[in-house]
Amino acid sequence: MTCVVQITGGKDVGKTALAERIISNLKERGYTVSAIKVSHHDPEPPTKDTHRLRQAGADKVLFYNGEIYVLYTRTIVCSDIDADYIILEGLRDRKVGYKIHVGPDPRQTQTWY
Repeated sequence: MTCVVQITGGKDVGKTALAERIISNLKERGYTVSAIKVSHHDPEPPTKDTHRLRQAGADKVLFYNGEIYVLYTRTIVCSDIDADYIILEGLRDRKVGYKIHVGPDPRQTQTWY
């Protein structure tokens, strides 16, 4: 069974650094690990060919640079992510698996008088 670890928090609080450490630790122990980054940013500039192909309406765009593959798709089936652990960075307003929040508790509001 896959274990999902969700990391949330504000901007520049160390979410990615924590994800890197968790991933490295799990890999040293021999586990398979997938990482998911949730963001409101487009992953590439509009001038890149892959962006243009997506904008033209391609259902999927597979990018390969001789070393790594990047698949751009608008849908994904959870069973496609086959790993012992999934490290999910983002989705602050939802709870998916074991949740680690970095920084102040967003549910607590302070009133200063």
